[in-house]
Amino acid sequence: MRNKLIEAASQYLMFGLLVVMSLRLPNDPDMGWHLRNGQDVISNLSVPRGDIYSWTMPGYPWVAHEWLTDVLMAFIHSIAGLWGLVVVFAAIIVGAFYIASSIHIKSTLMRSLIAIITLLVSWNIIGARPQMITLLGVAVVLYVLFAYRDQRSSRIIYWLPPLFALWANLHGGFVAGFAIIMLFITGEFIRRVLLAKPSKKILKNIRPIIKFRPLIIVSAISFLATFINPYGWRVYQELIQTYSDSAILGSISEWIGVNLLQTSGYNIAILGILLVVLLAANRWRVDITKLVIAVAMFYVGISSWRHMPLFAVASIPLLAEQFDLLISRGLSDMSQKIIMPLVVLLLTAGMGYNYFSVSIPALSSPKNYGLYLNYPAGPVEYLRNNPKNRKLLNEYNWGGYLIWQLPEQKVFIDGRMAIWKDNGTEIFWEFKKLLGAEKEPAMAGLKEWNIDTVLTKASHPINFFLSNSDDGWSQVYADNLYVIWERDTKSLQ
Repeated sequence: MRNKLIEAASQYLMFGLLVVMSLRLPNDPDMGWHLRNGQDVISNLSVPRGDIYSWTMPGYPWVAHEWLTDVLMAFIHSIAGLWGLVVVFAAIIVGAFYIASSIHIKSTLMRSLIAIITLLVSWNIIGARPQMITLLGVAVVLYVLFAYRDQRSSRIIYWLPPLFALWANLHGGFVAGFAIIMLFITGEFIRRVLLAKPSKKILKNIRPIIKFRPLIIVSAISFLATFINPYGWRVYQELIQTYSDSAILGSISEWIGVNLLQTSGYNIAILGILLVVLLAANRWRVDITKLVIAVAMFYVGISSWRHMPLFAVASIPLLAEQFDLLISRGLSDMSQKIIMPLVVLLLTAGMGYNYFSVSIPALSSPKNYGLYLNYPAGPVEYLRNNPKNRKLLNEYNWGGYLIWQLPEQKVFIDGRMAIWKDNGTEIFWEFKKLLGAEKEPAMAGLKEWNIDTVLTKASHPINFFLSNSDDGWSQVYADNLYVIWERDTKSLQ
């Protein structure tokens, strides 16, 4: 009885640590426009067909492929505020990592441990953001595929079409689900070839070959199901435009490739090394399909910070298999039931205290949230108290916050607009020119766009340009972090 109580305590403590680690402050610069769009969809009972949030590209045919997630976020926020978003997305994160870890391991304790290890890889990315929907989707697809393989009579794959139909309205990352299916089929095909000449060094447990035809047919139906969305085929057009514009992606921090030699890239490097060490220790006895998925998704993960969590989730089946084979059997009974729970208890208590001591004041109001994450809360309050019909120039990462907290003011640019092009105008490069480090392009651009208000960082070079300008610019707001400049409208005539 005592051992059972200790074991149960261990499981709950480990799972509690996973939950605490998943509770992250909403740090997505785009969260604001997601909330605003969700509110507008609810109010208008229709999805947006053209941009209504910027003054630079009004009416642009924006494809809001996350419209349903925006609605859910707005609804949750209206009921429970920012804390509601934190809790709901923590549940999604826990679900994604826990479902993926359950593919191989049945023990709650070991599932949670595997989930925690892989979640650490995604530490800088996870939070209250729509991408977490895709992590959950990838985990579910992995679970369905391996359940189909290991339970040959299972009809579980018939859940894939409705899953993809829903996913295509929640987040454009649904294409990652198809990538997982293709990798799974590739791995199973390789396994079929190897079965002709089985090698104990390569194959761990030889299972019957899957039936490819039903899976391929269901996958095709799932692809067609993704067209059940308000924008139809244009969802794919948006994705192609996004991923084909390497110049834009290389200029946005979360799309930049992961450098494994930098501190921020150590987690993914350590996970990769851990997998190799476990494989070697287990004499390369491995499920080929899990290995194919993990290796391919590793390259996807290091292609950009945004994709790093995809590798973390996709590697879980392989890590769980190898970890279960070696580590779990190597832990003594005392380690599993006494020492490990004590360590987890201390970690949970420490992380929980640190999280809530920071989060409670930060999430108490949108203003405090903005101050904590270095969004221009003070300037927003000034602009709200001094309303004008402005042509505002704002920082790229502030657009979402402005759309949310200053709905009466349209923005120059926000996170939706990086790839937008219209009549030869590429708004992201216009922004880079205006808030670049060169004076002449910046000042010429201000005149070209007839900008009369500039909101920027106090350390930005444009402050020096404007302070030495004869175009009627004056500083109307300044604090330690932010500055607002206004130009006399007479100077524009």
